[in-house]
Amino acid sequence: MATRRIERLKKVILRRASDVILYELHDPRLGFVTLSKVELTQDIRHATIYYSVIGADAERSRTGHALEDARGYIQKQIAAVLKTRVTPQIRFRFDESIEGVLRISRTIDEARAQDEEARRQRGGTDALPEAGAAETGAPAGAADEPAPELPGEE
Repeated sequence: MATRRIERLKKVILRRASDVILYELHDPRLGFVTLSKVELTQDIRHATIYYSVIGADAERSRTGHALEDARGYIQKQIAAVLKTRVTPQIRFRFDESIEGVLRISRTIDEARAQDEEARRQRGGTDALPEAGAAETGAPAGAADEPAPELPGEE
């Protein structure tokens, strides 16, 4: 189980690496890259920084090479802000989970589009219940009737 110290260090590493990539690296191979998380060993000797890239496989490959080439510089910048005896060796890994989420999202969008097309072919949208009385379970027209008077009221 990760301690609070490890969690704090992971946040510092992620923030500093993100700042370096965003503001200090001017490599044209870097695409629209997002750093998603950091895994840090308990002995703080190794850190894996996960990234994702919006674009095709070629864009992903170019960005991966650019990050690998800048790894030493990024590690040096991380070491400057960490107040630890040991500087973790960093490595970059492509975050497959985000790609999976995008794939699922595309599948859902395609299913919705097919459903809409099927509805159009059937001659319009399916009938929806009327709002108001039907949703509340009250008899139709009950909302328009005045409330009955109780004995003793005037």
